[in-house]
Amino acid sequence: EKGLRLWSIPLTEPLDGFRFSPNDTRLVVWSRHTTRLLDPANGQVLHELFGHEGVIYKAAFAPDGRLVTLGEDQTIRVWDTHAPKAFLPLGPIGGNDRVMAVDPAGKRCAVVGYLPYSVGKGTSFRAQAIVYDLTTGATLATIGGVTNRAWAVLTPEGTHLLLRTTTRRI
Repeated sequence: EKGLRLWSIPLTEPLDGFRFSPNDTRLVVWSRHTTRLLDPANGQVLHELFGHEGVIYKAAFAPDGRLVTLGEDQTIRVWDTHAPKAFLPLGPIGGNDRVMAVDPAGKRCAVVGYLPYSVGKGTSFRAQAIVYDLTTGATLATIGGVTNRAWAVLTPEGTHLLLRTTTRRI
């Protein structure tokens, strides 16, 4: 039967985000310290994922169904959503990491970390991007020196990383 489904899942914390898997067979929801995999057909919690220390900032699915999460502990974890364990921890990145992009092929992941530095009497941030291979965990590239806040996008082939900053530059 096609159509919209509505269900309610009790949460102990405010919901910070959610994403569907590419084939719509899994739904990840995260709220502060808890990451859950659900069956989107009925809302049943399939697995709770443990491994990060602290808040979960972002989650994204790779095309093959693996889940990639970014946590306050400055690590990235790659999860098998059918046997939920973190089989590839990456990081630490350093700084305040809040931006993550997974390429559409699921081969690479880019994370942007913000490193504070003093400017006159105030504090500003300098962004550093690191690109990881999601199969081996190898660091493929490190890009530094981007000032202000940045957002990241990997091209469909995973060969180019675009960083957009609040200074209106790419």
